[in-house]
Amino acid sequence: MGEALYKAGDPAQPEAWQKPAELSRHLTFAREHPQVRGHVFFAAREVDADPIGAMARVVADHYQRSAKPPR
Repeated sequence: MGEALYKAGDPAQPEAWQKPAELSRHLTFAREHPQVRGHVFFAAREVDADPIGAMARVVADHYQRSAKPPR
């Protein structure tokens, strides 16, 4: 699933995107859908820059263990 990290903290986006927890909420919602088997965060520069701490929140909430190698 493509995740729009680039929207986090962007003043042109709705109020929900001004909160660091919004992206984490998307991943929580995706857990209810077994067809979602992973996430891709756009764009790479936002992963590194971590706008408003959104990626740090995602890591804290959803990625506490190392990734499993592909099968």
